[in-house]
Amino acid sequence: MFLALPSIACIEAPLLTPEELFHAYVVSHGNCGLETVKKLARIPTDKLYSAALSRVPAAMVLKTCNRVEVYWSSASTAGVEEALRRVFREEAGVDPGSCASVLRGLNAAKHLLEVAAGLDSMMIGENEILGQVRQAYKEALRRGALDKYLDLLARRAIHAGRRVRAETGISRGAMSIPLAAVRLAERALGGLGGKRILVVGAGKAASIIASAIVRRSPGDLVILNRTRRRAVSLAHKLGVRAGGLEDLDSELGRSDVVFVAVAGTSSLIDIKGIGEKPRLIVDVSMPPAVEADGDPRVVWIDSLRREAEENAARRAAEAEKAWRIVEEELRLLARLAEKMTAEAVISQLMREAEAVRMREVERAFKALEARGVKVDGSMRPIIEAMSHSITRKVLRPIYEALRKAVEEGGQDEAEFLLRLVRGGLRRASQN
Repeated sequence: MFLALPSIACIEAPLLTPEELFHAYVVSHGNCGLETVKKLARIPTDKLYSAALSRVPAAMVLKTCNRVEVYWSSASTAGVEEALRRVFREEAGVDPGSCASVLRGLNAAKHLLEVAAGLDSMMIGENEILGQVRQAYKEALRRGALDKYLDLLARRAIHAGRRVRAETGISRGAMSIPLAAVRLAERALGGLGGKRILVVGAGKAASIIASAIVRRSPGDLVILNRTRRRAVSLAHKLGVRAGGLEDLDSELGRSDVVFVAVAGTSSLIDIKGIGEKPRLIVDVSMPPAVEADGDPRVVWIDSLRREAEENAARRAAEAEKAWRIVEEELRLLARLAEKMTAEAVISQLMREAEAVRMREVERAFKALEARGVKVDGSMRPIIEAMSHSITRKVLRPIYEALRKAVEEGGQDEAEFLLRLVRGGLRRASQN
């Protein structure tokens, strides 16, 4: 019997370039401002994944205190932008509209490399962002949301971030947002020595803040957290007091300065009804955990821009080195992506050629039997091997030429070879 040959038109795939593969929808401190980011950060990550994956098969969501970004790989945007904007409107009452950046191709890829390298951070060279990109990658992997192209982009971005930190001084003594918060409070109060200080939270940001405060000899430092055990563990390491959120009201009234660094909690503190103390509240949470109603004592992340500007000036020379590394990594990513898409197309062509070969072998066996030649078990392997050899030897030079054209950037030549092979296979399938 003849074997059914799949329709070439149904399984045909384009020879995509990196310019067609990568896409990103970016809302960050740099383009839309922190107020917009704060509102969008409240949207559950599940909602963002659902919106993107309803339009394309592969996506990765990156949410930090300074950005909400969605990356995907596809031959087109396929309505992802509108799906995300709909979620933004429905879940946060915000449509970033024209302020959001919609990046294509290598611009999208370069942006993720810059983010991982700490070059797009409010605090240039911050270390936390690389871990956040790594965590976003792991989460996308856990969800099964990556294809091989987006997986390549995420892994190369993480590699670029590591290279930048190993080969430049951009992160040495880098001013992270938690440390900038401490410096801001120090400047506002004329120092933290002898002050009564409250830290709400026991995660990474809170740990950085508390550790920095201990080095400044406060009069008292207490750490409160929803999970008391975590607050006690951190406080024990630093030699300070600890408690649960049930102690929040009493501790607020006796503190000079309060740092709030919690995740996933809004309106934890309402400034209305609080007396003269605390003198200063610095909220580095995302989303914000303090309701201020215009009270000048409350400071949020966007007020740390001065620290960011000073930090950027100090790291200008190291940033130049980091940019060069990003450019090197981007060129390598482009070559790897081109090779990967060429291999995918070649593998498909090989499957199509195999379908044609099998059909012709079956036709030959049928013709032999019609002439009275019995095809036994010993003949079939010989004919199969011969047809395999002919197909492989005829097509191998074309496949190698296609690979070379792609790797050397000869897109026109590659497209010509692809059309040539596909045209021949299509005609063969119709005869």
